[in-house]
Amino acid sequence: MKESKVMKKRTSKIVSILLAFALIVSAGDVVRAEDVDEQRTQTQEMAEPQEPEAETTTEPESEPKEEEPDITVAPPEEEPAESEAPEAEEKKDEDVKAEDEVQDEVEETVEAAPEVEIGAEEAEDISEPTESLETKELTKRADGKYYDSVLVSFPAKGVVSITATCTAGNFNFGVFTDKELMTRASTLSYDAPGYVSASTRTATKVFNIPAGRGYYIGIYTTQQNTTYNLSYTYYNGSDRAIGNNQPIAVGQRDAQTNYFSFKAPYTGYLRVQGDTTARNHKVILCDASKRAVSGASYLGNDPTYGVAKGKTYYIRVDARFNSKGAYVLNAANSKISEKSGKTKKKAVTIKKKKTKSGIIESGKNSKQADWYKFKLTSKKKVNITVTTGSNESLKITLYKGGKRIKTVTARGNSTGYIKSIGKWKKGTYYIKVQRGTSTSSGYYTIKWK
Repeated sequence: MKESKVMKKRTSKIVSILLAFALIVSAGDVVRAEDVDEQRTQTQEMAEPQEPEAETTTEPESEPKEEEPDITVAPPEEEPAESEAPEAEEKKDEDVKAEDEVQDEVEETVEAAPEVEIGAEEAEDISEPTESLETKELTKRADGKYYDSVLVSFPAKGVVSITATCTAGNFNFGVFTDKELMTRASTLSYDAPGYVSASTRTATKVFNIPAGRGYYIGIYTTQQNTTYNLSYTYYNGSDRAIGNNQPIAVGQRDAQTNYFSFKAPYTGYLRVQGDTTARNHKVILCDASKRAVSGASYLGNDPTYGVAKGKTYYIRVDARFNSKGAYVLNAANSKISEKSGKTKKKAVTIKKKKTKSGIIESGKNSKQADWYKFKLTSKKKVNITVTTGSNESLKITLYKGGKRIKTVTARGNSTGYIKSIGKWKKGTYYIKVQRGTSTSSGYYTIKWK
């Protein structure tokens, strides 16, 4: 009897334990099911539409100048006066020479700067990863058409390029604010949902992304039983920082203005470049307060500016309509070590066959000038080579003693020469480098032999 009672108690305990374990397992299953349902609900929820950000297009303060050939000039062989002339004499007409000074002829040479093309594949942050919407069962909507869509979160305004294929006789695709694809994300005509006829069955279109938020990318057609695929690539169109020699892709279809911040790692020159789709976009260099320190230049001319180490600049791009939806922008800062004289009395000597380099810094006093000199101990033929890179132009003035011989203007990225056809007489010659306009800046190299 006692053993029987003990067995019954043991059996009862085991049954109780098993029942408790079963209840725990069932509760776990319920929790997991609830989690799955909650996840599905969150996935299906549609973000509320937001108003697109306003975009401002501003015309540049001045029209950029077209690139012109630099001028090579031969200064007179005749000995000018050795007396020091006041610097105010520079303001005289540069093309006027006294008859007793002019014996050599003017020689002109042109050396165009090489064109640098940047391909989209070189841009480091050209886009978000390409994604796709693949065939699944289409859903019928209220108007009787069949659709499929996916909610995509975009970090900022920009554009998205969508490629669609479908076996249906016709279909529409694009970017929408609602899951059922009833409302377009933009009201502009070229952003209307793409229509593809039965003869093509594939198409690629570029759509605006008005603001950073969620939008639906999708396809709809009158046919339920169809095979389709949508792939898309996003391009950021917002203002942002740009690194040294690190190309970025800018999402832009409408005309728009962007400010890209750039902190110069070197004292030297900054060259701004774009791909072929952006040749007619206009560029203005601004200081840390976004105040313009240059005039407007075409991006296709590779504008070049003098910059200082550690300073922050803004590269303003006034972009025109771009049917391809994105352009590549690159900012390259190169180091220049300068040892120039800041006045004529402190002019630095240039030795024969040696090169001197310097910059005319953007945003500084417009009267900034660099001075150099060289000395001839006997009559000699002379060839002076000047290479420049600027957003507008730099002026190079040659003096003999205190008398100005000639001023030439070097525009953009170019190389010019000052040559003697005969022999120059002995004496000290001075070279002055300065801005061509009040908003010019850039770099230069000088060499003579």
